[in-house]
Amino acid sequence: MEILRNSLNPLDFVQITPIFLDLLLNLSKFAPVTNHFLPLKRFILPSLLIVLLAACEAPSEEPVEERTPSVLVSTELSNQRISAIEQDVHGYIWIATYRGLNRLDGNQVHQYFCNDQPDGLPDDQVRNLHCDAVGRLWVVTKNGVAIYNEMDAFTQVTIPDRTLLPQSIAENSRGEIFLLLTGQVLRYNAADNAFEPLLQNIPFSNYSDNQMFFDSEDNLWVVTQQGAYCYSTVTGRRVLTIDHLDHPIEKAIIIESNLWLAMRDEDFKIYNIGERRWEESDPVLTRDDRLRQSDVLSLYYIPQANVLLIGTSMGMFDYRMKKHELLHQSDLGFPFEAPRFNVDHFMFDRGKNLWYCSSTKGYDVHSNYERSFNADNYLRALFDDVPVASVTVEGEQRLWIAAQRTGLWSYDLKTHQIHQYASPKLSQLFDNVSEIYYCTFDSEGNLWLCCLPGTVFCFRPEGNDLRLVDQYVIEMPIVLAETADHTICVGTYSNSYFTKHAEDNHFEEHYILSNSFSYMANLLQLKDGRLAALVKGQALRMFSLGRTELDPPLIADTVVARCLERSVFLPSALRQDSEGNLWIGTVSNGLMCYESGSGTLESIPGAPCQDIASIEEDQQGNLWVSTLHGLGCLDTKTRKFSNYFKSDGLNGNEFYDRCSCKLPDGRLVFGGEHGLTIFNPDRIGSKSEAQVHFEDLRVNNRLVRPSAHGPIKQHLCMSDVVRLKYNQNNFSISYSALDFGDGLHFKA
Repeated sequence: MEILRNSLNPLDFVQITPIFLDLLLNLSKFAPVTNHFLPLKRFILPSLLIVLLAACEAPSEEPVEERTPSVLVSTELSNQRISAIEQDVHGYIWIATYRGLNRLDGNQVHQYFCNDQPDGLPDDQVRNLHCDAVGRLWVVTKNGVAIYNEMDAFTQVTIPDRTLLPQSIAENSRGEIFLLLTGQVLRYNAADNAFEPLLQNIPFSNYSDNQMFFDSEDNLWVVTQQGAYCYSTVTGRRVLTIDHLDHPIEKAIIIESNLWLAMRDEDFKIYNIGERRWEESDPVLTRDDRLRQSDVLSLYYIPQANVLLIGTSMGMFDYRMKKHELLHQSDLGFPFEAPRFNVDHFMFDRGKNLWYCSSTKGYDVHSNYERSFNADNYLRALFDDVPVASVTVEGEQRLWIAAQRTGLWSYDLKTHQIHQYASPKLSQLFDNVSEIYYCTFDSEGNLWLCCLPGTVFCFRPEGNDLRLVDQYVIEMPIVLAETADHTICVGTYSNSYFTKHAEDNHFEEHYILSNSFSYMANLLQLKDGRLAALVKGQALRMFSLGRTELDPPLIADTVVARCLERSVFLPSALRQDSEGNLWIGTVSNGLMCYESGSGTLESIPGAPCQDIASIEEDQQGNLWVSTLHGLGCLDTKTRKFSNYFKSDGLNGNEFYDRCSCKLPDGRLVFGGEHGLTIFNPDRIGSKSEAQVHFEDLRVNNRLVRPSAHGPIKQHLCMSDVVRLKYNQNNFSISYSALDFGDGLHFKA
């Protein structure tokens, strides 16, 4: 019967049934009516009817797709020509292109296309996107408008005249949606799911996109190449006209109560809407020839920073309105990485990442505008992937950087001028130097360099020159510091340390231990003028003023042993906080705190890595702890860590010992294998959990789309119900953490 069912369809059975019935009736006529045949006759007819009805049953429902899906899952955009970008209420990024619509979750791309079905896109060429006040995503295509729905599909909206080209969509403060067509403005009627005519005979340009947006008074503006026109959506009348301009308008934007017009072959014009008059443009905009000679492709205003981003045919500009500063992407101090293309569209997402898109080259993402952990993009880019061994500050003016492959640099913090010290004279001095391991300044303004394998230099900076004061042969010098009485001490990776009084011209050698190996891992001048020394195996030792020998250990071995998870005490970093407590970083045993008042030593858990590299205190009293894997911020009151990694915007995870400093403005600098990490601690927001959504359901390795009778009736990000049949036991559900910054994303 199963073979018969599979070989015939229900229509075949409709035709065959009368033949079987006629055959049965004939057999009953010829068969003798006997007692033993009668039961058989009564049995055959009903049984055969049951078999025929069973054969006519519809086949059992299988989890197959009813039609070719209009969505594909990929790792790339459907097209590199981007026309719009938007973020929806769930956190997804939507990118409109000239061939299809794309939804990004940080790991993969869902591509949507026109499939000539009522729940598909009206056209593959998507022109505009808008997420409205109630969370609907509007998609404007060349051939119509649609709204993304919970079925992971689209509800198409009726437009009276499909011959007119949709151009722009906008929403007023009351949540009303308006559509700009060629020469018309329509208003959306939710009851009929249709756009209805509102304004007729609207000016438009044939050869460029026409813009539409609302001002703070809910007046509707339509901007073309020829002019800007303001309408009341209540009366339907034009209330203001700005035309007869000397040059065509390229782009327009409303900033507060001003209409900004970017003119071709001219500077910006600014019109005060409330006072109905022209404002004088900022001189930094009018005198920059690069901006005046550029075609403006995009404008984007960031209210929180009072910054206008300008995309042009000659690159990108950053206009700081309050500071009256204009920076081109090639200028020193440009606040983020220059995009690799001319920018046609900007977007600032809810994670404070800046997206810039091109009409030819796809998109780039700048993680956290101003790049929270890289406050100086020029320095970050200059030393990108260049290992930095040491950093120090010269007074209020210069940051000094010792890089492993490129040598010694100074960076003027006020003028942003950088200088590399690579003169032939210095090259001769450094002939026997394999690495500048540590650099610092003394109280007289002399620059000291500890160089491996065995030289200590003392220089006097004179402008952009270095005058050699003296040099000393000291094997394996790794750290240098000064006491309040001007005694210079050099710690080495050996049993020896060296001291020099101010009036002396040579260093005197001393020994930490005579019967076993030790070394001086760090030196720090304390608030009372003494030097604290970190010694391998002995925790804290002190230099009293006027003495060059180490005092006895400050902390007993038994106290240190109680704080060790591993048996060996290997110190690495030392910092005294504003309360006078000493913080000790170790290798393998994390961070410890020595409270000077009580004389107790405490182990502090929670650092991103147990191998501590350097420690700095910010202006709020928090400690920033660099490690061999990540950067931690310790709240000294709660003793809780917040940890940050490359995925949070760090330039890298691996930091170097003793390589950190605090700049005069409170910014912190840490160096490591990746280069430099420079940031303002006040601008580092508290870490928040990533927004996680379920993504795709696959049954038998086939993508399942929402449907009325399928396992899911809505997209998984909008529903928590999945219904599977007994034979649908091979399935998988993917999810994503919607974090569009640099680095890692989560996918399973």
